[in-house]
Amino acid sequence: MKKLLKEYQIPISIIFSGLIISATLYLIEFQRVEKIDRHNKFAVKLCLDKKIYKYSRDQEKCLQSHTIKPFFLKKNFENVD
Repeated sequence: MKKLLKEYQIPISIIFSGLIISATLYLIEFQRVEKIDRHNKFAVKLCLDKKIYKYSRDQEKCLQSHTIKPFFLKKNFENVD
């Protein structure tokens, strides 16, 4: 077993390093998306709850200016508490 580990030490270390790096990058991206999702839900709730926006067109302008565009989906309208 020791001989096998000695022969393949470099490829094994490269594989484990790649796994650690990819897991770290995945977690960083996941946190970023969660943060943006929370921001967009708050913006939707804010724009829909304001009484000054009497018309849907005004609400759409508010949503367009306060949400982060690529991550804003229509499903957020349904999940606002």
